[in-house]
Amino acid sequence: MKALPPSPPAAVQIKIGNATMRVPVCVDEETTLEIVQRVNQRLKQVEEKATRIDTQAFALQTAYELAADLYLSEREHERDVRDLAKALDKIATQLSALAEEFAPAEKPERKKD
Repeated sequence: MKALPPSPPAAVQIKIGNATMRVPVCVDEETTLEIVQRVNQRLKQVEEKATRIDTQAFALQTAYELAADLYLSEREHERDVRDLAKALDKIATQLSALAEEFAPAEKPERKKD
């Protein structure tokens, strides 16, 4: 009997900014760490623009900016899905027209003697 592969951890310990915490795994550990890296990059950008040190404000600004990016990405995805559906509908209409144009003519049934 084959042994099952080990289950991925339900949470991993990460560091965002100066805070170390455990977060739930998103897809897998590699994806989770990539997300953490993106958050840290955005946090660094926010900190670099700031004129004063305010860790909570930095965290909130970073959260807002990431949420805004997500919102815009979702709207873009929805638009892409609508455009794709329209294109597929157009292709289906064209295929139907071609199928009718090139369909073999039906032969009348022959009478049996």
